[in-house]
Amino acid sequence: MEVPKDLSQLDTNALVYAESRLEDVATANAFKAPDLLAVFNAGYVVAAKARAIVSGQVDRKEADIQALKAVIALERAPKRLQELGLSTTRSPGGSADQRDAVIASDPDYVQAKRELSELVALAEYYRIRAWSLEKAFSAVKAIIGDRSVNPYLSAGGEDRGNGGRVTVPQQHRQPPEAPPTAAPPRPSSSPSAPHGFAAPRYG
Repeated sequence: MEVPKDLSQLDTNALVYAESRLEDVATANAFKAPDLLAVFNAGYVVAAKARAIVSGQVDRKEADIQALKAVIALERAPKRLQELGLSTTRSPGGSADQRDAVIASDPDYVQAKRELSELVALAEYYRIRAWSLEKAFSAVKAIIGDRSVNPYLSAGGEDRGNGGRVTVPQQHRQPPEAPPTAAPPRPSSSPSAPHGFAAPRYG
């Protein structure tokens, strides 16, 4: 089957690269997520374009098949039925079932239906590829949620030059330090000593 012209001119490098990064979803985190989202989005766009191109080919092929069926029913079927001795003066074109049989066995019709099946399968193939990237995109996006991530933030928490406000994910935040514990107060006076004994002196 001839590949649709528009599809052959479509650059699928972004799609192939995005699919090679699907395994990275398993180890994705808030800092890797922005890059993965961009990659998956670019690949999805290519897959969606490819599916649209092939879907257009499917529509045109279906229209061609309908036109071919009309030609077979009106022109080829009467001749074929006459060759088989199935036509009559009253019904030279044969019955509806006979015409359908001639159409179904026509070589051009069989070939056109085969090409249509291949195009439908190809459209489904690109649909599945786009669907897998859409699911990967959603999975990575769920890691970020509503939090804003600064790609310039280092593991230690310092800003590497973005100049904007940094929001550190909750799990990476350090707990607040506890206030220092005050030392117990020293006694203000020496304890009373038993009668006849000198009270101890504290140095």
